[in-house]
Amino acid sequence: VAKDGTVYLASKKGALEDDGWLVTKRYAGTRQRYRIANHAAMTGFFKVGKSSYYGLAKKGYVVRGTKKTKDGWVIANKKTGALTTRKWVTTKRFTKKTETFWFDKTGQMARNRLIRPSEGAGMYAYAKKSGAIVKDGVYYGGKGYRETGGPGRNTANTKEQIAVWEDVSGKCGVMQYKAKVVNYY
Repeated sequence: VAKDGTVYLASKKGALEDDGWLVTKRYAGTRQRYRIANHAAMTGFFKVGKSSYYGLAKKGYVVRGTKKTKDGWVIANKKTGALTTRKWVTTKRFTKKTETFWFDKTGQMARNRLIRPSEGAGMYAYAKKSGAIVKDGVYYGGKGYRETGGPGRNTANTKEQIAVWEDVSGKCGVMQYKAKVVNYY
């Protein structure tokens, strides 16, 4: 690993690996997938063709399965490492209770932000710091969250709506009310 964090993989003779996919147990001791570009392993979020991947910092290999990274949780195909993208996931793997999470087009879990239908989500929702979306509750920016009870995911057709607001200071929050949804951006 270079001083700047770049992960170089070199043979016993010192030759750096060629660009492309590399599957080997030579560097990690277990069979791992690496994506090499400019003779260095790609790290962080990256895309190859239509699939997104996440290469681990300091190690260089692609995440397979579910893993908490420095950029948050990712879910990857156990064989290929391709990330789950543009998908709702309901699980208790990330928190101690069953909650719903949105993974965006890069494969990153949405956190502390508004999720929009234009992302492929099919609805507006707000992801808390944990990544779990607000359901039947009120979230006050960074000041806390209060559950109000009730059923599942909020959509524009439910009786109790969640409106997402963003004030002039850029702080986001949601408020629950029984009326037509009005969104302020």
